[in-house]
Amino acid sequence: ASILFVLLFFSVETQALVGLGDALPMTPAAQGVAIAQQVVGVCFGVFIIAQVLPAFGRDAAQAAAVERREERAKRRRRERQRRRARREEEAAAAAEEAARQAAAAAEAQARARADSIARIERSQSSRGPAPS
Repeated sequence: ASILFVLLFFSVETQALVGLGDALPMTPAAQGVAIAQQVVGVCFGVFIIAQVLPAFGRDAAQAAAVERREERAKRRRRERQRRRARREEEAAAAAEEAARQAAAAAEAQARARADSIARIERSQSSRGPAPS
């Protein structure tokens, strides 16, 4: 049984340190303590790795979330710009139509004045010269 314990010690020692390392316990109790220390050391290493790796994963997830938010913000900005451009085009078209209507109204008013002046002149010319 003691030879199996020695073989177990050396197999754990080899796995833990990739070699025999500096310590070489002589008694089975010392070898058991060394194995326990190595197992705890391996667990400690695993614990540290388990704490560090999710942080990298979180960073990647956070970066992806930030990228998604930025893309959403860009899409919203583009949509706002499109809506603003559409409103400006509609406002320009409405202003152009209003200007056209105002010009047509001014032209109609000018024609009405001209017609009125022409009627007055015709009525005065049909009456003859004005008495002095």
